[in-house]
Amino acid sequence: MRKVALWVLMIFALQGCRESETEREREQAVLPTKASVAVIDGAAVVTLEEIARQKGGIATGALQAVNHQRMIRAFGVVLPIQEWVDLRNAYAAAKAQSESAQATVLASRLEYLRLKDLHADDRNTSERAMQLAEATWRSDEARAQATREVSLAIERNARQQWGEAVAQVIVDDSPLFSRVASLEEALVQVSVPEGESLASLPDTTRIQTSDGALIEASLITRLPRTDPRFQGTTLLYRVSRQSFDFAAGVNIPVFLPAGDSIPGVNIPAAAVVSWQGKAWVYIETSPGQFIRRELPADLPTSNGWFVNQGFSAAEAVVLKGAQLLLSQELLGQIQMGDEGD
Repeated sequence: MRKVALWVLMIFALQGCRESETEREREQAVLPTKASVAVIDGAAVVTLEEIARQKGGIATGALQAVNHQRMIRAFGVVLPIQEWVDLRNAYAAAKAQSESAQATVLASRLEYLRLKDLHADDRNTSERAMQLAEATWRSDEARAQATREVSLAIERNARQQWGEAVAQVIVDDSPLFSRVASLEEALVQVSVPEGESLASLPDTTRIQTSDGALIEASLITRLPRTDPRFQGTTLLYRVSRQSFDFAAGVNIPVFLPAGDSIPGVNIPAAAVVSWQGKAWVYIETSPGQFIRRELPADLPTSNGWFVNQGFSAAEAVVLKGAQLLLSQELLGQIQMGDEGD
């Protein structure tokens, strides 16, 4: 029995060796076999022979010159909708009470006038009854005025906190209020950094989602308040929740168009690799030679990143295989370090 067990273990061990060898052959078939790394003018240059380049699937494309409108990176926060809902409910309740009180005033006034006419007509009613009716009318009128003041106070509070445009949205129960209350749209408060100025309020802005995509938001109004953290102009935007994945209270990057467009190039998203918390792209400086260059990823576009310095049009950027080049570069640097030891 012991011999059978030993034979089974040997068979499994042989199969494991074969599988490991097959895996190594598969990796060697994918990775370039002829790559070298050298430091030239302080920059690491990865050199690939043509066969290695083809095996690694390295593909490049020329950078295209584009014009891009200058964007201000602003600070956005998703607002909770509860304040809007509470204001609307309070205003609706106060308005209903005011209308009910007004109806009571109308009825009591008509009753007073009826009794007054009867009293004037040969005293067909007593003066006391007429006086009681007048007192009731005056009392109802005072209560109606008080209820009107409540609704007006709520409206004034809405204007003070949100401005005229938003106050009107809330008190009128407008379609915008309905979309916000039903969670079809989200509210985003945008704070312009201190020192930045806007020639006009941008009708639209771009919000960066958690996966890096940019979605468009529409201006509602300028808010009559400021975020104490930024001390700049504060704007209110609305955005469809269909492509918006942030909860209330979350801070998000926002890009506001400002000023004239500026020239530069667009770096495709497919060309970008991440390393040590930064974004990089590989440029083919000469046939088969590639260098890594840092990308200032602070101006996203719909399909990549806009830059106006550090890159020039017609440069060949690696669109496919940049991650493989990074692996080869880091491996080559390790080998150079080992040789130096």
